Amino acid sequence: NLKQYDKALADYTRAIELNPEYADAFYNTACAYAFQNNVEAALSPLRRALELDPEKILASIPTDSDFDLIRNHPDFIALLDEFSSQQQTS
Repeated sequence: NLKQYDKALADYTRAIELNPEYADAFYNTACAYAFQNNVEAALSPLRRALELDPEKILASIPTDSDFDLIRNHPDFIALLDEFSSQQQTS
């Protein structure tokens, strides 16, 4: 909310160092990059968050305005489609 993305990213990086299985830290990292309209940087941590907790993360994304700037990007859509398909076959 304060738009201090560099500080937020540093905090999320530290959280990931402390707990590399913490999906929310990866998710929030992706959000911070999405706020900066940096699709490429957002996709890797979002992928990791989806790997760690696909059900929760997939449920959060459609209503999360943090992703509005990148929501229509083909790579973002492809990533969500990939994990949605995996969830449906599980």
